[in-house]
Amino acid sequence: NTNSLSTFDMDTINRIHHLPISSWNSFASCRHSHYNFTFCIAFAFILSSIFVLNLYILVPKSVQRLSREDTTQIKWRLFSVLITTTFSVVFYPLVFCFEGDTDVQTDYTQVESLSKILGFRWDWRKSLIPIFHVTILYYGQFVTTILQHRFRYVIRRNDKDTQAMYVKDFINSIFLRNFHRYFGSNRWATARDFVLAPIAEEVIFRGLIIPPFLFSTKFRSGNISLTTICLTAPLVFGVAHLHHTLKKLKEPSCNKKVIILSALFQLLYTTLFGAYASFCLVKTGSLPGVILVHSFCNFMGLPSVGFFFMRDTSFGEETRKMLKMYKLVGFLSFILGITCFIFLFQKIFPQENSLLL
Repeated sequence: NTNSLSTFDMDTINRIHHLPISSWNSFASCRHSHYNFTFCIAFAFILSSIFVLNLYILVPKSVQRLSREDTTQIKWRLFSVLITTTFSVVFYPLVFCFEGDTDVQTDYTQVESLSKILGFRWDWRKSLIPIFHVTILYYGQFVTTILQHRFRYVIRRNDKDTQAMYVKDFINSIFLRNFHRYFGSNRWATARDFVLAPIAEEVIFRGLIIPPFLFSTKFRSGNISLTTICLTAPLVFGVAHLHHTLKKLKEPSCNKKVIILSALFQLLYTTLFGAYASFCLVKTGSLPGVILVHSFCNFMGLPSVGFFFMRDTSFGEETRKMLKMYKLVGFLSFILGITCFIFLFQKIFPQENSLLL
């Protein structure tokens, strides 16, 4: 309504008016302001928009036409992300931190270091909880990968094969092949996927976007839950990944239906991951721990279910029985991993919101 909008505008203007030039000292000490929920959503939307737009503004058009895996484009996009992330971190205390006495003193929290508020800390006990937790979710994929390799080995082996040869082939197939795939071809792409992108995205979409919601007037007064914040804030993270869809739709031979369905699935996946990463940050208070999970999930990717759709018509009776048994074991492994993942939410994470401590 008009009254609440007016209150929001005057409240925002009043706080920004009182921000002193010495806010740069807020990196050492920050008295975080309590903006309302609407302002936090607006800030999240603006920050994510700048993050995406700079990929097009700072990157030359000639470079944008190159393949996503092209080294030149990767370097330019990393340059854009570095600039955006650096300026965003510098800009944050100018908006949300206050230093010194003011006539609106009651609207600010106790003094904390900005690094602590944004989660730039490492407590190994808490920081390693998310990576342990998400590894359990991938238990089904680990088991299915081993079973799939074992099955392929069984149907291709001959009498001269030994257990030692199987182990050697297993290590080469699963570990060395993946190592070469990620670290032996395009090292810039590897750095982007497993190091720089997780760091930049978690700093922007978790470190800088989640704290304002936790310090918002609605959350502090108990009118909004942590679950709502973890489900609302990551929507901008999901939407930010859709700019690739617009580029694909411009291609002459594109299948619009497939691209749109793929975009919707990506929106769902990235939003769910964003919600989980937000929860991990709040509960552990460690942004490095969340970055580690992001990098791990990029490495693992989405679970592969192709093994369950493998046809058995060309195999003998004994081999078909083996395949059915492997499929059953793999399916139960996925169920077990997902069940344990859900069950451990309330068991291994701290009950308190560590980011606020």
